[in-house]
Amino acid sequence: MTIHTPASLRPKNRRVDRRLAEINDAGAAMRAGAALHFTYQPTPHWVLSTGVPVTDETARLIIATPNVVSVDVALFDGVPSQTYRWSFS
Repeated sequence: MTIHTPASLRPKNRRVDRRLAEINDAGAAMRAGAALHFTYQPTPHWVLSTGVPVTDETARLIIATPNVVSVDVALFDGVPSQTYRWSFS
């Protein structure tokens, strides 16, 4: 059993803070009208319509939010839709 010190917890807290900041920034951009796109060029990745890249983990957390809705259908079974927007209803 180890006892964590503030110095040992600092790197973990920084990672969590960066992840939360990315989620908040992407959510704010979507509330302001940006769309979240899943594209396959050159490799599968997520990007906001403003051009800001979004990590896969952050995008999956955002699309799990009840306020985020799919705009179109997925091209293949088992893959996410390609466009998501914020719904205010």
